[in-house]
Amino acid sequence: MKEAPGSGYGTGGFCCTLFAMPSMTTSKVSRWDQHGREHVVHVQKAGVQRQLSCDTCGWGRKVQFLPWLKAEEHLAEEHQATVDPSVP
Repeated sequence: MKEAPGSGYGTGGFCCTLFAMPSMTTSKVSRWDQHGREHVVHVQKAGVQRQLSCDTCGWGRKVQFLPWLKAEEHLAEEHQATVDPSVP
């Protein structure tokens, strides 16, 4: 079998294999407490896993389902932050 130039087979060509890395996307859930302080939990997504991390206390957790709900629960339970800044 004769090799086509640049085909990646044999010694005359080269081959490069690209692996698709899961793209990392980030969002956040923010709530205010009764003193007007903002508390933020960042949600990072890579594949099916989401990593939650709290700016205020450093809490972190890996979750697969309902990450924004778990972030809201953390903010309410640990920081008493329940006021949504996006709601007028």
